[in-house]
Amino acid sequence: MIESGKHLEYIFGAYGLSALLIVLLSIWVVLSYKKQKNRLDTLKAMGLKRRSERTQIKPE
Repeated sequence: MIESGKHLEYIFGAYGLSALLIVLLSIWVVLSYKKQKNRLDTLKAMGLKRRSERTQIKPE
């Protein structure tokens, strides 16, 4: 069997870097979500609505 002692630093480093990257990306997604939600709330407070919520005039 291959001795893992020689490669433990590399393995732990790779796992640690991967875990750090996942945590940072998760934080980025949460912060981005909050920022977008605040923007939408501001627009909603101004009275702006989504285009899909507008009433459409039906041709007769």
